[in-house]
Amino acid sequence: MIAKEIDNKIQSLKTDEEIEVFVDERLKELEEQYCEEKIVGQNYNDQFRDYISSSIHYKATDKFGNQDSADLVYDDKTPYINLIKTLKQTEAYDNYNLFLQIYNEVNKYLPPPKKGADFERMDKYFQKQVSIKDIKNSQCGMCSERSGLTQNLFKFMGRDIELIGGYRNDEPHAYNLLYPKGYDNNAAILIDTSHVLKFLDNEGNTKYNYPFYKVLKDDELIQFIENKTVNLDLTTTENEIKGYYPSLNSYQMKKEDITYTIGHDVVNERYRG
Repeated sequence: MIAKEIDNKIQSLKTDEEIEVFVDERLKELEEQYCEEKIVGQNYNDQFRDYISSSIHYKATDKFGNQDSADLVYDDKTPYINLIKTLKQTEAYDNYNLFLQIYNEVNKYLPPPKKGADFERMDKYFQKQVSIKDIKNSQCGMCSERSGLTQNLFKFMGRDIELIGGYRNDEPHAYNLLYPKGYDNNAAILIDTSHVLKFLDNEGNTKYNYPFYKVLKDDELIQFIENKTVNLDLTTTENEIKGYYPSLNSYQMKKEDITYTIGHDVVNERYRG
């Protein structure tokens, strides 16, 4: 199904049973479409455009020495059901509003990790396979789990999106690039569901958090494609958010030097050099 068909179908669903049936059918369609067996994840590849099906060996962590980490399996349909229920409350939504709702679902399903989650999370990946439900119940999901769920929710909705392995400010990181006009068009939005944009009052107190995104300029997208480290100018993002929410005009978005990189070799070469 293409995006418009999915949007129309969602608005036609009337009962919880109809929603669940549609989710089952759509997930089955994606499983059949993306049935090729692949290894995906940190230090295996840098860019991935498919739905993370049960055929994908998704590695949310790096290898443990010579041992592969467990496959992370997205085997819970709850986020898809909840997303549809939320979208049905809005008669019309564009990619911008869809992003906000997907961010909310990711954040509800995989909230920020609890204190000490690092060790519990690593312990889970010393297995052959780990369910996203186990990560959720332990509240230890980090950028790899969150960007993977973001990937699948957008693919479920028929949108073109890419899962990226690289760096954020020289720290290994996973995030997404959304292509609102399709993969073959030179337009992309960087989406990072693991971070927020902070709006501060005059005393420097955080008053509002907003999902992190940046519509990439042509030169920024070219730098990404060339695997260069990109220092993001978030001025346009701040202005766009204030355009949607005029009440934020009295606040200033926290200014930070934020860089993103596609791939690990770029930063690794910098440190080796």
